[in-house]
Amino acid sequence: GRMALHFATHCITLIRQPLPAMLIPSGLQGVVPTELCIRLKPYLQATVAAHMLIAAGRMALHDVWGAIQYGLLVLAGCAALRFSITFMLWYACMSICTCVVDTSFVVALLMRHGTDAGKQLGLFAEVVLGVAPVVNAAAAMVSLAMFKDLCDATEAREALREPPVQRAELQPKPEPARRFPNFFVGMSHRLG
Repeated sequence: GRMALHFATHCITLIRQPLPAMLIPSGLQGVVPTELCIRLKPYLQATVAAHMLIAAGRMALHDVWGAIQYGLLVLAGCAALRFSITFMLWYACMSICTCVVDTSFVVALLMRHGTDAGKQLGLFAEVVLGVAPVVNAAAAMVSLAMFKDLCDATEAREALREPPVQRAELQPKPEPARRFPNFFVGMSHRLG
């Protein structure tokens, strides 16, 4: 009963909001880019473009799930290019996870086929599978650097908006005397 009432209230609150506020949560909106972020943006664009090429290469190698994985990575990268703090972190985490998966895939392939893996796969597959972990590591480093810089700048802007703290507020306030509640009032009954 209570849970359904809470859910219904939440849905009505969402419906009453204007459409853009309802579709874009506040954490996903972009922030003002810093100087470092503007300098790093071409590198982020390059990693997103490289992920696009890797997705096309994976599709050419008939690795559909790898292509879908990189397609999602490209979508997160495109959202991160708009200086969205949330998607910047998502792009970094997805790049790290994809780097680990691709590295383990290459190691497993080398362990299974040894030095003959290149002869069986072909040069194109070697390039696509070999470059992918490097691009993912670079994308993670760039997006994490931008994420950290955006977070620091946002915290600095918020600190400038807050009123200064008075010395009296910094002093610890004495705690009021504690009153312990008397839970067991009345008659008691023995069980059994």
